[in-house]
Amino acid sequence: MHIDLPNVNLEQFKEKPFEVGNKLKISLLLSLVGVICFVISLALDSERAWHIYYINFLFFFGLGFAGPIISCIFQIVRAKWSATTRRLIESTVFFIPVGLVLYFATWFGKGTLFPWGSAPRSGTEWWMQPGFAFLRNGMLLSIVGFLCWKLVRMSMACDVAKLKDLGGSVSRFKWLSGINTEKSVEQIHVSMSYLAPTTVICYGIAYSLFAFEHVLAMDKMWVSNLFGAFLFVGNIYAGWCLLTVLSFFLKGDKDFGAVVTESFFWDIGKLQLGFTMLWGYFVISQYLPQWYGNLPEETGWLGLRLLDSPWKGLAYFTFGCGFVVPFILLMSEDIKKYAPTLVLVAMIQWIGVYSDKVLYVLPFTGELSFSVLDLGVFLGFAGLFSSCIFYFLSGVPKIAIGHFLTQHRNEW
Repeated sequence: MHIDLPNVNLEQFKEKPFEVGNKLKISLLLSLVGVICFVISLALDSERAWHIYYINFLFFFGLGFAGPIISCIFQIVRAKWSATTRRLIESTVFFIPVGLVLYFATWFGKGTLFPWGSAPRSGTEWWMQPGFAFLRNGMLLSIVGFLCWKLVRMSMACDVAKLKDLGGSVSRFKWLSGINTEKSVEQIHVSMSYLAPTTVICYGIAYSLFAFEHVLAMDKMWVSNLFGAFLFVGNIYAGWCLLTVLSFFLKGDKDFGAVVTESFFWDIGKLQLGFTMLWGYFVISQYLPQWYGNLPEETGWLGLRLLDSPWKGLAYFTFGCGFVVPFILLMSEDIKKYAPTLVLVAMIQWIGVYSDKVLYVLPFTGELSFSVLDLGVFLGFAGLFSSCIFYFLSGVPKIAIGHFLTQHRNEW
């Protein structure tokens, strides 16, 4: 990575958080629109309504976990370039409890979404009982969510310790005011360095189990041993894109814009390119063994989506947006350095990850269409997700002022 250590005047950041009042209001309004559209969809066609709901749930719930997991990655690899934007990506932690509520809400649509929701497959009767499946996965995901929140809280505790040194007021930041710590920044970072890899491992295990039982099992026949890893890596892939988009749209703030440099976007662009290749690798690694092995259970699922119109068009579109187009564009250094073009690529990548979920959630009916109500449900999820982000950012410093690298130190 191209490392430019941040040149930060901490006095600029000890007084107030981001001003997000209007953004938060718009997000909440979009959430209300989504609720209305979902209720209307349920009344008109409940089966389709639940599938559209679940597509959006998977996309945004994955993004909710992606933020804290990326923060764990920063901690594990000592990402020196990340210090000024760590708070942005940690903001998605507020969506995790909301996402868990949305997950348990799918209980009311289990008969529509999951074959095992009404009658478990032979040989899995006790394991895939609906109540046990929801409780098991809900508990595991809640544990991961707790670990994510604990790590973010420890990260914020560093800000509390530094604010005390600077003579700043912790009460100005509502999410810091409840944190009491007598530890030094160095001691807190040691604890975070132990917690971060534990959280990543637990995330990989819990989300893989969720992917197998609540996504892959939506089809009675299709099997893929790589599917769990593909899904949780896809979340992180989308998370890097989120960091790019948030950094770009918040750099209009005078103080924050001064520390988000061209080099930062260059670095995050390299990570977008790296995860583009990793995502594409997982797609091809699932496809090739099923194709050259001519495996009957797997090829039936693939054949419907790769050979029959209009689904084959969506499949090629997904792979193009998720891998081909961003891979070609991100080979350019200039595109990675120029924030507007990098944001455009990030949005193309988001489309690829989102449409991938359409492929394996929507039932194969021979036709593919979307309505204004479907768009409304998407906007509702987007509004709920962004409101959680802005609510978090309204109560913390704009950057991680307790981070070593914002304190004019060159080692972490």
